[in-house]
Amino acid sequence: EKLALHTKKRRKVEHPPLPMEPQRKEHPGRKRTYAAEQRKVKASSAQTKQGRGEEIFKHLSFLLTAFTRTEEKQICKMIASQGGTVAEKLAEIEDSHEVVVVAKERKRTLKVLFGLSAGRPIVRRQWVEESIQSGFPVELKRSLLVYSSLSGASSNEGDKKGMFEGDAFVLCGSRDFLRGDFKLVLERGGATVSTLDCDAPKKRRKREKFELGASKPTAVIAEDLRSIQGLQGQHKVIDYKVLTRAMEAGNVSKLFRR
Repeated sequence: EKLALHTKKRRKVEHPPLPMEPQRKEHPGRKRTYAAEQRKVKASSAQTKQGRGEEIFKHLSFLLTAFTRTEEKQICKMIASQGGTVAEKLAEIEDSHEVVVVAKERKRTLKVLFGLSAGRPIVRRQWVEESIQSGFPVELKRSLLVYSSLSGASSNEGDKKGMFEGDAFVLCGSRDFLRGDFKLVLERGGATVSTLDCDAPKKRRKREKFELGASKPTAVIAEDLRSIQGLQGQHKVIDYKVLTRAMEAGNVSKLFRR
């Protein structure tokens, strides 16, 4: 009898099935990835900050350089949405202390040299985008700067003097260079500039007499040195390419041997 009891098969107890959650049917083309969700969250946070009426670029003027037309339109639209203004020429800048230069790459363009002379930051496009997403101008990290030095090319950090203040020199360049706006770059650096007339042919040009020094032009831009009289040995004669390289490298003081 004991054997018969042990040999009896145990009946399987069948439990009722657990209730299953209804599965959502998603369209295969509407699958959301984690990156897409993160972008949506950032965009919504940026919109909420923008909705407060805060214009983070309200008192700033921007100079864009080395971008394509399509890229410039995109950046101008972003800056204008935050109250900033974009200047096409250097003559449109009223206050250079409120200028931000946005550059695509390290290149000695006229606008980059103006920013270096003014001691203003030369930033990348990412700085504008991150500032708009954050709702305020973000910190000028090295990864967001085209040039890491915020004091321009001047080595006189902590000195309020201009880059070219106190130096008398003659700058030589081509006719196109003379007609350009590099004069504004020198004036922003503290120089009093006088440019020779380059419209007349070289043979018909009159020789002009210049005396460099205090209360007089500290910088003369000329194409031909033979057209200038009164220059003495103490005045440095510099080619404009040499000067622009020194500005980019931060060696202006070494160039003038201060």
